[in-house]
Amino acid sequence: MKEKRTLFGGKFPSTLQARYFQLVEISFLIYSVLLVLCNFLIFWIFVKNSQIGEFALRQLKLNFLRLCGITFVLLSFFLLISGIISLILSRRFTGKIRRIEKEIKEIAKGKNDLISVRKGDELEELVEAINELIVSSKQ
Repeated sequence: MKEKRTLFGGKFPSTLQARYFQLVEISFLIYSVLLVLCNFLIFWIFVKNSQIGEFALRQLKLNFLRLCGITFVLLSFFLLISGIISLILSRRFTGKIRRIEKEIKEIAKGKNDLISVRKGDELEELVEAINELIVSSKQ
């Protein structure tokens, strides 16, 4: 099975898993960028409309830069955590699809008759439809 590469250079066994991972990570990056832009906008509006002295303005800018540094570190940490969580969830979801794909290939080779899944599985209805198709095609 050929591995797929993502935008961030990760390797995934399926395109679906890579796309899911990218969707989660890109949405978090967009959120992070918007958060930082909103912080800068609020700071700019506050500084533009303030009537404070030069020393106080320098201290305010210094504190704002510290806040931006802390925000960057926290966002990096949360990006790492969301990446790990999305990796786990994407493997959990796509693992079921890969297993069904493998069983369908075995059915095509004549090794199995039907696909089996656990009761309550998210893909139970899909597997039932595939099994009905297999049974009707054999008749």
